[in-house]
Amino acid sequence: MRYDVSSAASAALFLLAALLAGCGDDEPSPPDAAPPDAPAPLDAPAPLDAAPPDAAPPDAAPPVEYPKKSVALSTGIEMHYVEVGNAAGAETVILLPGYTDSSRSYFPTIEALTALDPDLHIYALDLRGHGDSSMPDTAACASNPKTCFELDDFADDVFAFMDVANITTTHLVGHSMGALLAYEIALTSPGTVESIVAIGAASSVVDNPLLRDFILQGTIEGMWRAALEANPSFGDWPADAYYLTPLDADPNAEEWVATSWVVDPVADPAHVATVVPETARVRLGTWLGIAEALLEVDDTARLANLAVDSLIIWSSQDLVFPEADQVALRAALDPAAAACLSGYHWKMYGKEPAPSTGIDDLSHNTHRAAPAQVAADIEAFITTGKPTLDRYYANPDRPGEILTELGAAEIIEKPAATGCAPQQR
Repeated sequence: MRYDVSSAASAALFLLAALLAGCGDDEPSPPDAAPPDAPAPLDAPAPLDAAPPDAAPPDAAPPVEYPKKSVALSTGIEMHYVEVGNAAGAETVILLPGYTDSSRSYFPTIEALTALDPDLHIYALDLRGHGDSSMPDTAACASNPKTCFELDDFADDVFAFMDVANITTTHLVGHSMGALLAYEIALTSPGTVESIVAIGAASSVVDNPLLRDFILQGTIEGMWRAALEANPSFGDWPADAYYLTPLDADPNAEEWVATSWVVDPVADPAHVATVVPETARVRLGTWLGIAEALLEVDDTARLANLAVDSLIIWSSQDLVFPEADQVALRAALDPAAAACLSGYHWKMYGKEPAPSTGIDDLSHNTHRAAPAQVAADIEAFITTGKPTLDRYYANPDRPGEILTELGAAEIIEKPAATGCAPQQR
């Protein structure tokens, strides 16, 4: 199945918005209760008529659910998380979601990973301002959210969580922003990280056109800010929008999320339907703060000092961090390999690059579209230090089905050199 847009440039700027069929037809869910000092939700204009996104087939299995726990961190964040597997297992894995995602984005991957290795001790985190976890302090953050959503802020939360959970070392799996966070954690405290699996990663997000033009300027600072400021009861941007959600700016925000953000032609629509309402309730302070912070991230030089081996999983039709970003990421990691610090494997999912008029294979949210296959590579990398040798791609004739070509994966391997002076390690 092919989902069309007018041009490749439109595809890059509109984050697959017109490329893909939507998912989930739930009614909009109300925002979570805000802290006492949060502004009251604004009166919203009447919703526009719109056809609901496609629902899951009636015979589809219900998506897997996992109960969440919570813990108060020393950073001031009340973190919610999922914990599954063998608490006495030898290997701990922490899953780090992407921008506006929560632990829920990993639920299908967790199901597959625990089936492969029930002895793994797996944590999936709701990062600050995501899912059910709390927002950082209003007084310190509302007027300039970026200052509270830097990668080192997220890293401090993870370190605090590891302290509370008595985790001394862990494998990290991160998607998109979560992959950047995994590298941040490993660069800050390499002794705590045993390996990294980075899904849809990049070495730099500076001037990323999709995040800058579509998300920040077009949607957050454009569409949503304009809608709020048109309401006489709204105060000052961004402080008085900090605890508001996209639903306060647009009562049809779930429709936008389903068709323009949480979008994938291959992922299980029943799973995506559970993600849509949760994403529409992410606070605008989170949306704005992270977008501005990520656009300043450039780890190109820092990755030369990475001392933890990594597996990079990238899909051939990833329009968020396309092929040029992958070339740059490998180039940024090469000096660490030459200095005997760490090696990497880069593995491509999918078969063909994105066509000029659409997407028809695996793209940025690889773990959402191919959870069993991503789980197989995570398990293989944890146990052997290498991914599987198989190529995974979407069946063009049956959307939602992932095909496998045994031993046909496109993998670039750069092991850490040997023989360097001890002080370089």
